[in-house]
Amino acid sequence: MNVWEEKVRSKLAKDLDVETSFDQIRQEWHFTGNYKEHGSPNATCELCGNKGLRHHYLIAHKQTGEALWVGSQCILNFDESIYGEVKKFVAQNKKKNKYKQMGNF
Repeated sequence: MNVWEEKVRSKLAKDLDVETSFDQIRQEWHFTGNYKEHGSPNATCELCGNKGLRHHYLIAHKQTGEALWVGSQCILNFDESIYGEVKKFVAQNKKKNKYKQMGNF
């Protein structure tokens, strides 16, 4: 398991059995369709703690509804299905020149 996976697993799987696979953990989350562009690089990823982000994507746990604002690198590393959702969302909204802007939770 790499360093990113260790850090993310501890954040996403607080109450899960140690034997739960990382792939299973990641599949429990989905992209909500909410995106923020901060303009200046001043945001922090709530998943890995990376600072200096301009873009945030909201993911949520399918069962509990817990939500986290994550950066582009976590979305890319997180899960192909979420990345596909994000890529489609950004492409559709770039054409319209708008994104859903949501407040912090």
